[in-house]
Amino acid sequence: MLCNIADRPRVCNFILPAVFSRGDLVLAISTAGKSPALAKKLRRELAGSFGPEYGPLLDLMGCIRSKLLAREHAPEEHKPLFETLLERNLLALVAKRDVQAIDALLAEVLGPGFSWAKLMEVA
Repeated sequence: MLCNIADRPRVCNFILPAVFSRGDLVLAISTAGKSPALAKKLRRELAGSFGPEYGPLLDLMGCIRSKLLAREHAPEEHKPLFETLLERNLLALVAKRDVQAIDALLAEVLGPGFSWAKLMEVA
């Protein structure tokens, strides 16, 4: 039988972490039952650091990954592409919804055939 009593962690056999999500980004914080208040505080702080743009960013990255994997089976070669997109501030472009700049970056890093509209119609 599962048992969780937040104020009596020694009698618990599982702990619930403090969780928040932005689309498919899910972050969990646990203090191993020692301080649920600290886990809650940290969750709030992290939630302030990860805005709503992380949901669409992950959708876009997932669509890019699917398209790359469908064309060729060299996933180890994809890692630098994703790193470049992130280093070139794709997140900020998604946050601003600057589709023209997103498309320019995608074309520069990934080549023709990658655009926000085409990729996101699948998501």
